[in-house]
Amino acid sequence: MIKGVLVALFVMAALIFVALERLLKTQPNVLRTPVNETILPTPTPTHAALFDNSSAKMLIVLNLEHRKDRQTIISNLFAAAGLPIRWGQTINPRLPEHRHLTEGCFDTRTCPGQVGCQMSHIWAIEKAVRHGADWVAVVEDDFMFHDYVDPAYVQSAFAQTMALYPDWDVIAASLNTFSASTMAAQAVSVSETKKLDLVRIHDAQTTTFYIARNTIFKPLLKAFKECEVKRDYSTAIDQCWKPLQHTHLWIGYRPQMGTQGPSFSDIESVNVNYGF
Repeated sequence: MIKGVLVALFVMAALIFVALERLLKTQPNVLRTPVNETILPTPTPTHAALFDNSSAKMLIVLNLEHRKDRQTIISNLFAAAGLPIRWGQTINPRLPEHRHLTEGCFDTRTCPGQVGCQMSHIWAIEKAVRHGADWVAVVEDDFMFHDYVDPAYVQSAFAQTMALYPDWDVIAASLNTFSASTMAAQAVSVSETKKLDLVRIHDAQTTTFYIARNTIFKPLLKAFKECEVKRDYSTAIDQCWKPLQHTHLWIGYRPQMGTQGPSFSDIESVNVNYGF
């Protein structure tokens, strides 16, 4: 009698187990998701075409002809970000045909590089002016994104920044920033899990990657052209543009999107790793 009852209970338990297993397979959320748990959608980037290399939306990469190593790296990097490249006209005053450009230089090691940098950035902004561009991104060929940045999110992050602060004059993806204040607007996403705060730049140097709007083209050109880079090491275009950081709206990111990758510097004539 007792044995028969136990067998019946065992059979009943087995039937209940089989029924529950079938229910879970057909209704995957039943008994698997806690009542208070919220299922959030995975964030995805929006692909705003901020740079299509039309005359209004340019992205120029300044690359010396002999630096094929950098050209390959940044081509792959920007392809992942959906960023179309225009290769900029860079001038190398160390070449025999351009050595006259270094007359009056303070030295023969660093000054030629500073002269070449000045002339290349002037060329990029003047090209934007000639084409009536709304803005131009100027990128030096040693730029690289930080590991926490998913390149697929980059254009979306720039678009968010422009929308949050429509009066922007410069957006800095990678400058060496010494002084900046946090802005009130929300942070922008640069990956599925990483956000960067927006900051107003007060003091920043290096010209690695910046977007200049047509509202600052003329003042920027004036600062670059009047910069006496042949005078001494500390007089360079990234010092001469600093007064504009107090008269125009320069927006950056904290932490930054990218940095100058370690490599041989044609300006410094040595291997460098700035690491900012």
